[in-house]
Amino acid sequence: PSFWPLAVALAATGVLLRAVEFRRAWAPGLRLWPLRVWVKGRHVRESWNARVRILQVALGHCRAWPHWALGHGPERFPRDARTWVSESALKEHYREAHNDYVEFFYDYGAVGVLAVALWFWHWGQGLALGDPITGSIAAFGTAMLANFPIRVAPLGVVALLLAIVLMRRGAWAS
Repeated sequence: PSFWPLAVALAATGVLLRAVEFRRAWAPGLRLWPLRVWVKGRHVRESWNARVRILQVALGHCRAWPHWALGHGPERFPRDARTWVSESALKEHYREAHNDYVEFFYDYGAVGVLAVALWFWHWGQGLALGDPITGSIAAFGTAMLANFPIRVAPLGVVALLLAIVLMRRGAWAS
């Protein structure tokens, strides 16, 4: 709890720097504030539509047997996604699904998802509401819905540290 003010300050600084970066790259003449002009802009709609489309295409490729059960194989999504641009009318090449859950399901299928769920069930017995580790895991899991934090090295390290803390806590409890 004593680190929360520092964490909030660092997160706010990161958000501000990201907004400045977006302003410089996409709308050099746009004032930074109010941001609602940016949110209602076409870049956000196009980005959202592109993410929804890539998720639809990825899940569509998982329907056939044995892909829904066993997946396509480790790290297949970036390689396979290159071929989808022309056949699925996508506007750009994708190296990630912008949703770690869909990408994991694409690569490992229902068997892989079940294995990870059992791992969390086993090691997650010590989690409780109000616990900072539980909140961190929930925040990370939410970020995985609309982004790809596992592929970003610093966030992947945070996920690894959370997993280590979770396993140590489970080992101490037993």
